[in-house]
This record gives sequence, C-alpha cells and structure tokens, in this order.
Amino acid sequence: MPKVTKWALPLLVALCLSGCAFEPLSRFFGADADKYFDDPRVVALLDAAQKGNLDEVRSLVEDGADIESPSNDHDPKRAAITPLLWAVEFGSASTVTTLLEAGADARAQTVGGYNALNYAVLRDDIESVEALLNWDATLVDSPDRFGGNAVHGIALYGREDMLDVLIDAGASLDTRQTVSRQTPLFSAAAVNNVDMCLRLVKAGADAGLRNDTGETFLPSLFRTNDTVMNRDFLSSREKLVDEMRARGFPVETGR
Repeated sequence: MPKVTKWALPLLVALCLSGCAFEPLSRFFGADADKYFDDPRVVALLDAAQKGNLDEVRSLVEDGADIESPSNDHDPKRAAITPLLWAVEFGSASTVTTLLEAGADARAQTVGGYNALNYAVLRDDIESVEALLNWDATLVDSPDRFGGNAVHGIALYGREDMLDVLIDAGASLDTRQTVSRQTPLFSAAAVNNVDMCLRLVKAGADAGLRNDTGETFLPSLFRTNDTVMNRDFLSSREKLVDEMRARGFPVETGR
C-alpha cells in the first residue's frame, strides 16, 4: 500500500463531503497483485495490463500465464476472483479492456457466482461497467448468481447512475431470479428503496409481475409501520402508487 501523506486523508474526506466524483477508495490505495495471485506470471500479466501493454500481456499468456487464474485465499472476501475481476476492483477501465482484448472471459463466474459485470456492480465501479458493455453489449443480460441480470444488483445496492447505463444498453428490467421468481422491482423493494422502484416503473418495468408466493413487489413497501417511515419515503411511495395506477398496474398493498 502506498504511503499516505498527512494531507491525503483530509483530502479524501473533503472529496466525500463535497460529492465530487473520484475513484473507489480501494482503487485509490491500490492492492498488490502478488498478495492475491501466487503465480509470478499472473502478477506480471496484471502489471503489464495496468500499463496498457497488450503485446506483453499476450506474450505472457502464450508463455503460460493463466488469464483465468483464481486468486488465493489471502482475502476471504475476494477468494478465487480472476485477474479480470481484480482489475475491476483495483485496476482501471483501461486495465479491464486490455485483459478483455487479451482473451479474459467476462462471463466466467467466481465461486460466489459473480461474473465481471455483476462484480463491477457489486464494487460500485461504473467505469468498468461501461468498459465491459463497450466490449460486449450482450453482457447486459448475463445472469447473476441468482439467475437474474445485473439490474437486480443495481436495484438492491441503489446504483442509480448504473441503471441509466444498463437501460441505454438495452437491459431487461423484468428478468426473474431462478427460485424466487422475483424481478428487480422486488430487489429494490426488499431494501425499501421506493425511489428505485419508481425509476424502474417509469423506465418500463412490469409492476404487475408476481413472485413465487403470488405477490407483486408492492406489499413489502407497506409492511413496515408507517410511523417509522420518514416523510420522503411516504411521499415517494404515494408517487409510486400514482404511477402504477396511471399505467394500469394492480395496486395491492397487502393491507
């Protein structure tokens, strides 16, 4: 990890408070590839990719560097990630693109079930999301670990800026998870993100679809006692109900 000067931390705090866009903190501080990958050839491959040296990356692959090598268990939260997923979190969009050009598989899933696009959503890296979709637009509906697409993760984590990117790329807003049969609207409602629900409905999501128990997504937004909800939540929920009625969707609150 690079040495942090006495002014670096206050600067980061100021950036956070100001709302300015900047790289994720994990990328700012970096991460040594040799802590995640035991094969020095893979470490050299990542170093070359970070420098944008595609020829060197390809040469290393030809010499036996495994571009799909799973990481070690140095960090249990990131065990068995591929070099591409490492680049998503700790590299840059150009590093991601270089690895893709060298043959990295964006659809390969980790032990946890994340492919590169789902992982970029998890790690809140919109630049990697854009790089991946620029490389292969069909990734937009590639399945996540529960069988839906990346819109589920966006809805669950509240990545509103990413939602626009995926919509522009043609993502389906109604993919269902394999077991629960839930759509992204259910994922947003599960964390009481009523504003995300409203955005999805306005963008064309089908608010009448039901899960494996026969419910629409809406009742979960009414299960919590209104007295513990703030005014903004209640106002947004009312707007959501109005939008659903205007579009002819059933309004079933479960009450």
